[in-house]
Amino acid sequence: MNKKLMSLLTAVAIVVSLSGCTNSAEDSEEKTKTAVATASEINVSEMFTDSDKEVGYDEENSSKIELNKTTATFDSDDVSIDGTTVTIKNEGTYIVSGDLENGKIIVDSEKTDKLQIVLNGANISCKGSAPIYVKQADKVFLTLANETTNTLTSTGEYETSEDNVDAAIFSKDDLTLNGTGILTVKSESGHGIVSKDDLVVTSGTYNINAASHGLSANDSIRIADGKFSITSGKDGLHSENTDDTKLGYIYVADGEFNITAGYDALDASSAIQSDGGTFDVTTGGGSAKAASKRGGAPEGEKPSGERPKMPSRDGEKPIGNPPSGNENGEPPTKPEGESSQQNSTSESGNTSNENTSNKSENTNTTENSSTEESTNSMKGLKAETNLVLNGGTYNIDSCDDSIHSNKDVTITNGAYSIKSGDDAVHAEETTKITNGNINITKSYEGIEGLDIELKGGKITVVADDDGINAAGGNDDSGTVEPFENKGGMNEATNGSITISSGNIDINAAGDGIDANGDLTVTGGTTYVSGSENGGNSALDYSGDAKITGGTFVAVGMSEMSQNFGDDSTQGAIMINKDDTQEKGTKISLKDSSGEELVSYTSKKSFNSVLVSCKGIEKDGSYTMSIGDEDSAVQMSSLVYSEGTKSRTMK
Repeated sequence: MNKKLMSLLTAVAIVVSLSGCTNSAEDSEEKTKTAVATASEINVSEMFTDSDKEVGYDEENSSKIELNKTTATFDSDDVSIDGTTVTIKNEGTYIVSGDLENGKIIVDSEKTDKLQIVLNGANISCKGSAPIYVKQADKVFLTLANETTNTLTSTGEYETSEDNVDAAIFSKDDLTLNGTGILTVKSESGHGIVSKDDLVVTSGTYNINAASHGLSANDSIRIADGKFSITSGKDGLHSENTDDTKLGYIYVADGEFNITAGYDALDASSAIQSDGGTFDVTTGGGSAKAASKRGGAPEGEKPSGERPKMPSRDGEKPIGNPPSGNENGEPPTKPEGESSQQNSTSESGNTSNENTSNKSENTNTTENSSTEESTNSMKGLKAETNLVLNGGTYNIDSCDDSIHSNKDVTITNGAYSIKSGDDAVHAEETTKITNGNINITKSYEGIEGLDIELKGGKITVVADDDGINAAGGNDDSGTVEPFENKGGMNEATNGSITISSGNIDINAAGDGIDANGDLTVTGGTTYVSGSENGGNSALDYSGDAKITGGTFVAVGMSEMSQNFGDDSTQGAIMINKDDTQEKGTKISLKDSSGEELVSYTSKKSFNSVLVSCKGIEKDGSYTMSIGDEDSAVQMSSLVYSEGTKSRTMK
């Protein structure tokens, strides 16, 4: 089978904290974004201010704006009207109600002003622009009044102007949404809600249908709570900053998210951290659509041919021609000035870039039979740097990787139900899982990373190729974007897999566990049903394999089978049979007293069994039962192999 070496990207270590806003003028000076260079977590204490969460307002002392289809009335000198354009010019609280046809509300106040706009049953439509446009302010709070339904609709193509307005709600400055009402946002040709600084949501119900991104921000998207139903032609949540690598992150504390995205569900040019919430996500039409990306192969089959091998981490030149790139094996060079973020549609400044219709369409090119075809990233959660999941419930059906980081993926808790057209969990560097319930029912490869650390939780993997893969596997199949953007991997000897705790169950059509380097097992319970193809094995490594504790059972074919290394401190028994055993065959190991040490029922046909568990000791006597056949095992050493086809590497 094809193995892969991680192509390392230059990852910028980040994590950010942003100061919030209070009612003092000093707040506008507090927009310092602090990078925590080596941390995996965002500074949660600085994500939200009391003002962000405040949904109340003083109705008697607020200005009223009444919308009357083609005109509006108001009771404040701080408001002006020109046709169907209402302009708010000073700080304060403004209550908006009624209907406005082909009109808009513009906030154009002092740079130090903070304003609250309360939508109290407001319905605004606007052709070619944003129904709500924050041109200038320090920060705007958009509050949904209790038990109200509000609608903002942007129709037609956006007008080209120096303001680059391309969303139904468009803010050049900080924007917070909150409240206990409902807001429906429709954008026929652009984004749903955009902030060119920070976009904060602390409460409310949002129904968003956008041709481009659902929520988009330059500096950050921060969500404390809320209910979100997002249908987007591109990303569901998109945060990108091309000028400051410390920015462009997404933080979620809680909330309910139902996202159907043409591209990625969550996409950040730096980090993503989620501490909770419920996510129901479909990207690119779901995992079933990945079949069309596999060289025309039907779903579940591997394509013919082999991807050219990419350079190793040490810079070794690969064999074969690089795809659309340089002859030294490096990925193709991006055009000068092009953002590294694939879904690049947001601007780093307020007025520097062009309108949505002229921006990057999240496309890249890859060479296929000398024909360049456009491809898009259609991942579930995608971060350019660290991706940290501390809790929550995730139901992900993605055409591309479900959970992806170009640096590290850390999962500390949560429940995950994953169907992936490619990797279920993929990190360019380290994948670390310490707890949680991860159920991967469909994937090309299950869990992938240069280094993989499994320290707890319950993990179930079904994979068309490798179940758990450190820097290896045939990354070409199922890919929805070109190699250099996806984080492809080739054969290598510098990967590692460490299993210290947890319950792991793997059903893989390729290698069950493929270390492409060292494998260390110190604890946990691991069951592997590997490939029925003799070209793969249940356990595959190219460095050292050492077991010191835990329970490990792997079944597969004997042609490429491997046992643990001689430096193991816990006994391991491998038996290779001449005849193939049927799927559903029970395997049992008993000691000399007849006590059963471990048992397993295979999910596939096999002729090779590897067992290691507590109680297997040197000079001990054991009976391995495979179906109706018993094999006597006398442990002259800690590592025992019966049959001549197994491999042991050190």
